[in-house]
Amino acid sequence: MNIPKVERDPLGPLIATLHVNQRPRVWSLIVTVFGDAALPRGGELPLSRLQVLLGRIGIEAGTIRTALSRLGRDGWVERRRDGRNSVYHLSDHAASETLDAMQQIYAPPVEVDRWGLHLGHAPNGPALAIGPAAWLAPARKGQSAFLAAPPLSPLPREVLSPEHQDALTLLERDLAVLPPATAVHFSPLDAAAARILLIHRWRRFALRFPQPLPGADARAGVAHAYRALWDASEAWFDSDADGLSPLPPRKAHDLSRF
Repeated sequence: MNIPKVERDPLGPLIATLHVNQRPRVWSLIVTVFGDAALPRGGELPLSRLQVLLGRIGIEAGTIRTALSRLGRDGWVERRRDGRNSVYHLSDHAASETLDAMQQIYAPPVEVDRWGLHLGHAPNGPALAIGPAAWLAPARKGQSAFLAAPPLSPLPREVLSPEHQDALTLLERDLAVLPPATAVHFSPLDAAAARILLIHRWRRFALRFPQPLPGADARAGVAHAYRALWDASEAWFDSDADGLSPLPPRKAHDLSRF
């Protein structure tokens, strides 16, 4: 896995991993922005603010408009005019699906103290694939445990599928360049962009590989980095910098993060 080096830009390492293996799916990034930032603030997102946010990570305005058109054709976003600006929001079914996914994406770190080994058939619910026909899953009540307690050290990464290993490597690379792992300080816009890149990678990881590797919990690292970016990133969504209109205040009953 070759990850290009991006010098000077504090977001450079995050941008580099975004482009690993393939061009980023801009439509998917936009859905991440809606779920993480727009839904808790009334659900609407002006095109102008979206262009500034994604432009910070190198996504061109034309590419954003193309991705929004695709989301519109697929019934995921709807648009209204506000003067000279376009304002977008998720459709009802898209908002419902996104909120359901958020329950899993932002769930707090969970320690599993009893794991069951399943051979031949995948168990119902979240499971960790460790071979072509072998899975680890939290042991149910009355089920014999394969691991009766968390191991003192993580299980060998080789038990994971190549896809899981690669996804975990990219996630760890992102966490290594974000606070609190590093002392780098981001501007409000940089913090907002870094937060979106972090939660976008975590969203794809958490929904595809829902259980942590026994003995190691990537979710905890994501939670720490997310909290470290929170104040500065929220300040950008609240700001009127660059002639942008602030987003509405965050809902008091907003889903808790991690």
